[in-house]
Amino acid sequence: MQKLNVALAIAATLLAITMVGQVAVAQDIPDSLYLIDRAGVNSSLLTIGMAGANYSMVIINTSIVEISLTGVHIYPIGCDFGLLRPGDIRTTGQAFTIYNASNLTLNVTIAVAGDWAGTHNWTHSDDCTPGVDIAGLVAIVDGGGGHTAVVVKKSEPYNYLVSDMAPGQEYSFGLQIYAPTSFSDYSQKQNRIFIVTESEP
Repeated sequence: MQKLNVALAIAATLLAITMVGQVAVAQDIPDSLYLIDRAGVNSSLLTIGMAGANYSMVIINTSIVEISLTGVHIYPIGCDFGLLRPGDIRTTGQAFTIYNASNLTLNVTIAVAGDWAGTHNWTHSDDCTPGVDIAGLVAIVDGGGGHTAVVVKKSEPYNYLVSDMAPGQEYSFGLQIYAPTSFSDYSQKQNRIFIVTESEP
């Protein structure tokens, strides 16, 4: 019980400590390597070096920070994929809802604004093929009795999220990120999704 309390206290102090701790779990390194006698130590000043850490296993926090709205209502308007390791595939914990509040039948496309921004950018893959510093994104639409996977692109022509969406109709969709196979740096990454609608004639 004492070991668990120490680990939680360290993780809350510094993100780098969380990364070391999760590397240890992934590689089955004994907990004793990360125990620290903190008697008399000012916890707010506690730091731990990353020397010897396996950087290929370090995890990254990645998020969609905003969804721009054009012609439809979407909520929530942001999400966070949490901590990612190379090769991870992570789906948002909550579904987005898209609602046609207009009196027109709409076709709705989905896209990202560009590459994933951070200290060192990730390239966004238009065919959702991850690679070195290359990430992909898929929207999973729930409607019509099934699920449809839609690749989210940064280049036109964008893919349809929903076609023939009648006035008052509502769909749910989630977002699924495909992390790069390896990272050049470990800064948080962000992107912006935008929705484009066109009315049917």
